[in-house]
Amino acid sequence: MASCVEHTTTIDESLEGMASANLSRAESWRVAIDMDGLVYLADSTVGLRAEEFAKKGCPRTNIDGLKFLKKHTIEDDRIVAIHDSALPGSKVGAYMLLHPFDGRILCLLAPNGQERQTLAILVWGKGSKVTFYKGSHKLSVQPAPGDLMELSPEQLAVPSVTPVTISLKEGGFTIFDGRLGFTIIDGAAVTVVSAVPERLKKWKKLELPKLLELKNMVAGMSHSTIGFNFTFDD
Repeated sequence: MASCVEHTTTIDESLEGMASANLSRAESWRVAIDMDGLVYLADSTVGLRAEEFAKKGCPRTNIDGLKFLKKHTIEDDRIVAIHDSALPGSKVGAYMLLHPFDGRILCLLAPNGQERQTLAILVWGKGSKVTFYKGSHKLSVQPAPGDLMELSPEQLAVPSVTPVTISLKEGGFTIFDGRLGFTIIDGAAVTVVSAVPERLKKWKKLELPKLLELKNMVAGMSHSTIGFNFTFDD
């Protein structure tokens, strides 16, 4: 397997060749996710927001959590464009915080050689670093089961998989196929995962406290192309 390399290229730089092929920006992002499994974008404003959210304890089921979710999905034109191009018709079905896991290689959905069913949006604070295993989403392997599935180095030791380490010094986004292998090295990532309807049927809905302010907030998150798989506690 190729050795890990430091890489801090932004989306625009990494997709320069695709743009020259007269693809739209959204289509370029989709092609990158199809080919490599991911796109990424350094963004200091996003990094600052992530840090402020972390100071609050990264709450995800109160007003602050819903505001953060809204800001980094339907209120960000880049995320909407990637979402609509790479996984149209899907809904947000998971919202969680990911930390480093002792250098383990994780994936959110088993690489099974089928069509893409999930899209993950990771929001990073400053000084974050993560290794992605480009091309691993195209494999057909069985990861070790768990809340987060784990891939072995041996499963990824094939010519079609290349590890690339991304340093998000100012924070930003990584957006990737949920089957892609990754290892968080530094930082924690607020993680939003969208899934197609047939996959969502197997997932527990995002539960929120039955509070009027949260119901009003959710009502204000209606969007023409991105849905949210919420329910309220009884």
